[in-house]
Amino acid sequence: MVEQHEVATGARHPPPESGGGWTPPDALRPLERLEPRLAAVYLESMRTDGGRAFYGEKDHRMRDAASAVRPLAGVYTADLHGTPGSFIVDGTTLDGRDLGRLIRADGEWRGRPIRLVSCETGRGEAPVAQDLADHLGVPVVAPTELVANKEDGSLILIKERRNSFGRIKQSVAQDGQWIRFLPR
Repeated sequence: MVEQHEVATGARHPPPESGGGWTPPDALRPLERLEPRLAAVYLESMRTDGGRAFYGEKDHRMRDAASAVRPLAGVYTADLHGTPGSFIVDGTTLDGRDLGRLIRADGEWRGRPIRLVSCETGRGEAPVAQDLADHLGVPVVAPTELVANKEDGSLILIKERRNSFGRIKQSVAQDGQWIRFLPR
């Protein structure tokens, strides 16, 4: 009977003594569902204590910083470069749907709310953080300013400006916020 089923459907069943570990041929792993450019981004990303960091393999400073971010209980942290309208990973521009697909591919996500450690992704009239919340169907918290982490792993929002000598000066963003975006 098993042989006839295999011939008719092409499905292969594990031998009874195998104890499992069998995956049906049509049950693709999440990474296999990603288009090639997103699969390349995912393969360069790295797991962190709170979620995943999406930085190129040569972006050592940011990968180290992401590893130091303190996780939040019950929250998935996505750490990556961002702007109010997009995410950027090693030269690849992503929208909320793209990042949503990458997060869904991570088996550690499990439908949890998202914290974006991604500069300015909560700023503006149509922030990319809202796009992500809409696509994943979960709340997303994102900063309105640049994000930096302190030595203890906590996060602060900062502003940058050029001084009279043309050098960039950083200061704590007194008006910066972490905004919560609910799916619409």
